[in-house]
Order: sequence, then structure tokens, then C-alpha cells
Amino acid sequence: MSAVAVKHVEPEENGAVQSSHPIAVWKSRRNEHRLKVPTLDLLLSSSFPERQHLLFPWLREQESCMIYADTGVGKSLFALSLAIAVAGGGEFLGWKSDQRETGEPWRVLYVDGEMHIGDIQERARALIEAVPGIDKTQAGKNLSFLARQHQDPGTPFPLITDEDGMKFVVRQVAERRLDLVILDNFSTLGEVEDENSAASFNAIQQFLLNLKVQGVATILVHHAGKSGDFRGSSKLAATFETIIKLERMKEEAEHGEAQFRVTWDKVRAGGPKKRVRDVVAKLVSSDEEGEQSRQEWEYEAGSLSRLDDMKERMANGEFVTQKEMSDCYGLSKTMIGKDIEKGIRIGLWTDRQVNQWLTKGKQFRKIGKTFAPIPEGGSWRDEPDEAFQAFEEPPDF
Repeated sequence: MSAVAVKHVEPEENGAVQSSHPIAVWKSRRNEHRLKVPTLDLLLSSSFPERQHLLFPWLREQESCMIYADTGVGKSLFALSLAIAVAGGGEFLGWKSDQRETGEPWRVLYVDGEMHIGDIQERARALIEAVPGIDKTQAGKNLSFLARQHQDPGTPFPLITDEDGMKFVVRQVAERRLDLVILDNFSTLGEVEDENSAASFNAIQQFLLNLKVQGVATILVHHAGKSGDFRGSSKLAATFETIIKLERMKEEAEHGEAQFRVTWDKVRAGGPKKRVRDVVAKLVSSDEEGEQSRQEWEYEAGSLSRLDDMKERMANGEFVTQKEMSDCYGLSKTMIGKDIEKGIRIGLWTDRQVNQWLTKGKQFRKIGKTFAPIPEGGSWRDEPDEAFQAFEEPPDF
């Protein structure tokens, strides 16, 4: 099935456009619903309901988000855990939903275009145990699944770039009173003629905007391209309030294991930009004797800028010892040791890499390719005067 194209349809005498495409429908109804065009005075004097967070602080009602990563990093594990947490009032990687004043739960639809329903069942059974504070009864009633591989042979499955597929999802939103729709993933749920053409994404962009008008939040799971960015035209990014990239932390991941870093490509201005932090997460299995394996999300949240800087400097051979690192960052050797161990634990580097990088640093220092780093806050102005008294005359540089 090819991508949906918006066809030009000549209006009839009464001005109505005869088409069922969302854009055409909007045009046909413009005489039925007057567009709101408030003045500045009216806008400033109006009050609007405060949008609550489905996941604080980065996903609110009627907002859309894209999550993308390379194949095998853990996109679906991330998205399914998130869905369970929202529907069941639990916590995922430190993020939690707001409590509605009405006490009603958040309702979630998970649309999967790739996995077998039995594999989804297996994952859901394991991940519900990995979400702290979950109300399993609530999650069980308020998270629904629409999976391609669960349908009978010959049953058409909705594509989010197809007119009928868009209408089907919108109906589900209304009938189930959904608050969040998760689309996993774009490559298996939609079709575009040319990923590099901005015009090819017109239909999906209008669909995502239409879902916002319907009052539902949306998460689109997508693949990274060869460049490391998400696949397709940059136009796709325009409609999202938040774009998250999951960066691989471990080259050789075991079956069912996920280890990644959550980074923020975009958080729309005016939103909670200052409150989002990078998160390094790992899904681990704990094998207890006589019991079934239990999965758990381990994560570190907060600023990782110093560890990132340490990694770059060590890999470049700039450090020879931990003492040089402590001088550079103004920390004790004990704190530097803890940072190195933390980097190993969360997957930024291995013990072997640290040894290799410090050995590289010694080789570079020996041939004069690098110099000892300047201590944090250090300056030539802090040198004692005696250091320059040996020169009777200024040296000729």
C-alpha cells in the first residue's frame, strides 16, 4: 500500500469538499464550526485548564513525543514500561504521572506493528514487576494492545499514514476515552514514498496534530538512521514537544537486556526544559534460588557532564594518574575513584579501557604530546613571585 497523498478535490457549488481525508474533512466542516480568533485582550483574560503530566516532567496531556534509537537498543522495552507505569500509576526511571483530581486513571493504547502477541505478553508480564508502585489491577484494565500479529489472516491492519488507519485510531481515542497512544514503531505502522522528502511526511504530521486536537498525547517510536539522527525528513520533528534519543551503552547486549542513555534532542521552549536530566538505565534480571527470574530497572539520573568530560580526556590520553584528574576537577582522589567506578557501573567505560587510556596518557606524556592539566580554577597569576626571580631579563620567546 502506498503512502496517502492529499488529492486536490474540486468543491461543489455549496463549497463542500467531497473527500474523507482529515484535511478535506476539516475544509468541508469549516462552515459548521467557526474558527476561534481571540484578540490579545480576550486571550490574556481567558483561563484554560492546566494540562497534567502523564509523566513528570516531560509529557503532558495533548503533547506528542518521539523516541528513537538504533535497532536492539531497547526502544520497545522503554515504551512498554512507560505504558505500564502511566496506566498503573507506577514510576518509570524516576518519572511518575500526576494524580487526577477526579481520581480517574490514565488510559493508554499500545499499537504494535512488529512483535508477536505472545512476545508482548511475555514482556508485559515481566515488566509489570519492574515498575515500582504499580497498581496491577489498574494497569490491567487501562492499558490496551492493538498488535498486527494478533489479528486473523486477511484482517486489514491500520496504517498511520493511511486515511482509514488514521480514522480508526481517532475512533479508538473517542470510544476508549484514551489519554495516551503509543505507536511502536513508525517503520512498521506507516509508509512514506521517500524518507528524505519533507512532503512525504505531510500526512503523518497532520495525523499527529489531529490527535492533539482530540485531547490525547502521543508517543511515536522510531528508528535511528545511519547518521545517528532519526530516519526521515527533519520536518517530522516539527510537531513534537519532546524528542528523546536512546543511546546504546553496551555493544553486546544479551537477549532481553537493555542498557542505554536517555538524551533529550528537543524539549519545546516554555516547557520543563531546565528540569529534564540525562538518565542512564539498565534492565537487569535477578535470579533468586527457587524463584522465577525477576526484572528490574536500574538507573542513574542527573548531570553526567563531568563523566562525559573525563571520558573524552582519558580517551585522548590527557591523563596519566588519578592525581592529575583530581587536580583538574578540584576533587579528592577518593571522589575521582568513585567517579571511575560509577562510569564502569553505568556502562560509560570498562576497567580495561581505563587502564588502556592511562597507559596511552603515559606514552603521550613521555614524548611531549600532552602536558599535566591545569588544576581547577588554577591560573598563572597564582604562581609565587620566586618562580620568576631566576630571570634577570625577560626570556626571549
